[in-house]
Amino acid sequence: MTNISEKTDYQHKLFVAEVAQEGLVWGLNCPEGWANADSCEFEDVIVYPFWSNADLAKTCAVAEWSIYQPKSLELAEFLENWCVGMHKEYILPGVNWDKDMDGKELEALDLALQIVQELKRQNKELTFKLYKSQAEFEKMILDVVSEERH
Repeated sequence: MTNISEKTDYQHKLFVAEVAQEGLVWGLNCPEGWANADSCEFEDVIVYPFWSNADLAKTCAVAEWSIYQPKSLELAEFLENWCVGMHKEYILPGVNWDKDMDGKELEALDLALQIVQELKRQNKELTFKLYKSQAEFEKMILDVVSEERH
């Protein structure tokens, strides 16, 4: 049996590879908005969980989240609006949580950068609305991360 850390690392890698391949990210949505939870790792931090496919998202639409349904987001929209917005609001994305709500929480721009790098590995190019190119978006992320961490 693998430990939770190995499992969440696998789920994280699967998320990055699948969303780059499919071009979609899945969340849980209802008329009141998107499902979110308190961080398990950081006090007073909110996490928005996302999944790499609708079936994985649906497994978490139980108990207090039974009012939610899987809803997709285009990958470019997720990267330039959601990831950038979550970074600005100090909100973390959670990726491919399982039915026990185990999953990785990480910095939004780190996740965006990992996805962009996976897109390059897969020879895929997204069209952004707010950036001229995927390369320009990647440079913006690298600049912000470098500035904030040095």
